[in-house]
Amino acid sequence: MQTSNRVYHGAQELDLSYFFIKFLKTIFLPPGIFIVLFAGVLYLWNRRPLLAKRLGLATVIIFWLAATPLVSKSLMSIIESYPALDVADPRLEAAQAIVILGGGLQSTPEFGGATVSKSTLARLSYASLLARITNLPVLVTGGEIPDLNAKPEAEIMAQTMEFVFGIKPQWKEIQSLNTAQKAKLSADILKENKIHTILLVSQAWHLQRAVSIFSEQGLNVIPAPTYFEGFNSTTDDFWLTLIFPNTDSLSHSYIAMHEIIGRIWYWIRY
Repeated sequence: MQTSNRVYHGAQELDLSYFFIKFLKTIFLPPGIFIVLFAGVLYLWNRRPLLAKRLGLATVIIFWLAATPLVSKSLMSIIESYPALDVADPRLEAAQAIVILGGGLQSTPEFGGATVSKSTLARLSYASLLARITNLPVLVTGGEIPDLNAKPEAEIMAQTMEFVFGIKPQWKEIQSLNTAQKAKLSADILKENKIHTILLVSQAWHLQRAVSIFSEQGLNVIPAPTYFEGFNSTTDDFWLTLIFPNTDSLSHSYIAMHEIIGRIWYWIRY
């Protein structure tokens, strides 16, 4: 098996679809959808006052619910399909590589530019642990993010993984912009190196869609979820706190809704 450090390029043309999809996410997922609904309330206020009041009340209730741990954790529990990986699982003996999906970058002045996001860092941390346990080679995947002036995500992931965790990825796929592209381009790399069984590392909420699309590439995928956010992630929630809104819960509701829509879209398209 080839284990030299290599960067793989895939054919890709950047078009407006990335920004169009990002725009749709902004207006149809929380909190953007609530701004759109309130705009509808203002539009209807003088034209259809009763309808405007009902729409306003419904918007407030939905906003409240989406921002509560009760709803966000329930949604996360639904989409977190795979349990934590048991390192004693006999399937690990067949694994030939670890694949880490990029989870985004963020621009930070203290780092002098872009660095990995919190989501990506969580994936790198867990994958580094698995790499030390299994001694398997690592592939990181993620291309240039169009609206962020930075190196490809996989390049930054590889640097972070080596400098912070002491693990040097063997392969970097630097062209993909979404999970489907990551699966296709990563599969090309893996098959070239005669690898057919992988540990796939991502957030627990993301893995069902990722496992499905990677499996369609002819790979045997062992899910390795991290960063659980559903009810299984904590056991000390006081029931009263579950109905009080907070920004973290609103963010998790956004993630859950985004993932549910993403799964439907992938089911239709792929």
